Amino acid sequence: MSETTRAETTSAAMTPAKQTALDWVEGAADGLSADHMTLWHLHEPAWREYRSAAWYVARLRAEGFTVEEGSAGMPTAFCADWTSPAGDGPCIGAYAEYDAVPGCSQEAVPYRKPRAGHHPTAAGHTDPHSALGMGGLTGVLALKAAMVAHDIPGRIRFMGEPAEKMCGSKPIHASHGYYDGMDAAISFHPTSLPALSNTVLWDTHCGAYWSKVFTFTCPEPHTYGGAGDRKGVQNYHAVARAPAVQDRLVQRPAAGVGQHVLLRRLRDAIHHHQRIQRGRCASHRVIVLNALAVPCTAIGVRLGAGEGE
Repeated sequence: MSETTRAETTSAAMTPAKQTALDWVEGAADGLSADHMTLWHLHEPAWREYRSAAWYVARLRAEGFTVEEGSAGMPTAFCADWTSPAGDGPCIGAYAEYDAVPGCSQEAVPYRKPRAGHHPTAAGHTDPHSALGMGGLTGVLALKAAMVAHDIPGRIRFMGEPAEKMCGSKPIHASHGYYDGMDAAISFHPTSLPALSNTVLWDTHCGAYWSKVFTFTCPEPHTYGGAGDRKGVQNYHAVARAPAVQDRLVQRPAAGVGQHVLLRRLRDAIHHHQRIQRGRCASHRVIVLNALAVPCTAIGVRLGAGEGE
C-alpha cells in the first residue's frame, strides 16, 4: 500500500466519534500516567489486591459507573456498568488486571534493583498489569466521552479481574454470567513484542491453563522460641520444618502428571513464600499450583505418603 493510499484509508476510517476519543486520551495523558504509577506503587500479589481494587472502584464511580464490589464472591474483584444518556444499545466489554508478580520487586530503573524498604521477593509490576489495567480503563473512559459527545446509545461493562497470574477471576466471572450479554469485548496487554502479544486467534484461545490453590493448616503450630522449655524427646523440630512437606509434594507427583511439570510449576509458585516463612512454622500456609489440573485427592494421598516427613 502506498503512503498516499494509506493516508487516504486512515482519513476515511477516522470518524468524529473516534477523533473525540483520541482527543480525550491526549488531554488526559498526564493524569493517566500519574494514575498508572499509583497502581504500580501498590504492587499487590494475587488475591491480595485490596487497595488496587478499591482505587478502581472509586475512580469508576467518580466517572458515573455503577460498580458492584466483590463480584462473584471474590473480595478484590468488581463489575462496573455504564449506560449512555442516548439510551441502551450494544454492550462493549473490557477489563483491568492488577495483580503483581511475586519475586519481581523492582525500582523504576532499567536494571535489576529491588524496591528500597521491601523484601527482594515482594511482588512487583514487571509484567506489567498496572499498565494493562490503566490501558483498559483509558479505553472505556475515552469510549464513554465519545458516546456522550455524539449521542451514541449503548452500554459499557468494565470488569476488575484479580489473580490473573493464577488464572483466577475470569473463569469464575464467566461461570457466574458476568460476560453474558456483551456484544464485543476488547482485551489489551502491554508488550514490546506486538506479534506475540495475544494468545487469541479470532475465536480460538490457545493459551488456556488451569490453576489450583492448596491450603495446608498446621493444627498445633509451634515455634523454636520455646525449645528450651521442652523436656525429653519430642518431634517438634519436624513440625517446624513445614517446607519439607512442600519438598515431598514436588518430588512425588500425582499419577498422570509429569514430575518435571509439577516440580517446576509448584516450586516456582511456593519458592518466595517458603523463604519468607523460613525459621518458623506457618500455622496457615497456602500453596499455589499453576500447572495442569491435578486431582486434589491424588495430591492428598501423596502428601500423606511421605516417610518420616
